[in-house]
Amino acid sequence: MAPAKPTFSPVCTEPFVISAESRIRQLRKFLSYKSQEYQKKNILALIHLYETGQLAGPTEETIWIFDGKVVDSEPDKIPPGSAVWAEVCLIFIFCYYFTDFNA
Repeated sequence: MAPAKPTFSPVCTEPFVISAESRIRQLRKFLSYKSQEYQKKNILALIHLYETGQLAGPTEETIWIFDGKVVDSEPDKIPPGSAVWAEVCLIFIFCYYFTDFNA
């Protein structure tokens, strides 16, 4: 008798959506964390970008913020007391392919 084949269900049954509004709420929460105090200028700049529509929502493109200002790329040098934020949203999908359930 052949072994039973496994059946799989989707991990996410609904699309994964992150809106600008939910990201703003999350960023505002970050402002209350003492551990994120050094990023305050960058977080406030990012909130402003979302609120003004300059960022419609999280994107796969990396947005670099350096001391509260948007820059074209990751800075080569970061002076003491400065902070860099990389805003990017990547969703990874892991797929497994089983050729033999009993292998």
